This record gives sequence, structure tokens and C-alpha cells, in this order.
Amino acid sequence: MIHNKTARRLLYAWHGGQWSPEYAAASSGLVDNFSDLRYSLNKSALDTDSVYYKQQIATLINWLNVQEKKAPIGKASDGKTYAFLPWATEEPKQ
Repeated sequence: MIHNKTARRLLYAWHGGQWSPEYAAASSGLVDNFSDLRYSLNKSALDTDSVYYKQQIATLINWLNVQEKKAPIGKASDGKTYAFLPWATEEPKQ
């Protein structure tokens, strides 16, 4: 299992722009849809020929699967419901 800091670094490394679910998760620590996030990462894995990069993405997806089960769920300041990753800067509101 990777450390939270490594997961965040990998999310930043694999984001496809500020609109991407990877960037949103890396920057804010909020995830609104784990399926979309995994889909985007799997697409990146398919787009690379590097075994090393595929392994990085697989490790990150495994970390996300654990987070999906244990991350607190609540409303953020924008009123939407999110899963809060360990580096989220605000506390979830119930």
C-alpha cells in the first residue's frame, strides 16, 4: 500500500487537466465519484506502453479502492456530497 502523500503525488502526475477527476481529488482531497476517477486512471493506463506507469496506476487504483471504503462522506462548503480524502482541507458536514 502506498502512503497518502504518494497517492496525492500520483494523482497530480496523472491528471488530464484542471477539469479532470484526478486533479480535483489531488488538489482538494474531495471525490464526488470514485468510478469516474478509476475510469479516468484506467484510460491513462491503456494509453501508455510503459509497464512501470501501468503499475503506478494500478497501485493508485488499489489505494483508491481502500479510500472509497473508509473515507468520511459529507457535504463540502459548496453543498455537494463528497468522499473526503486524508488531505482534504475542510471537515465533512453531515
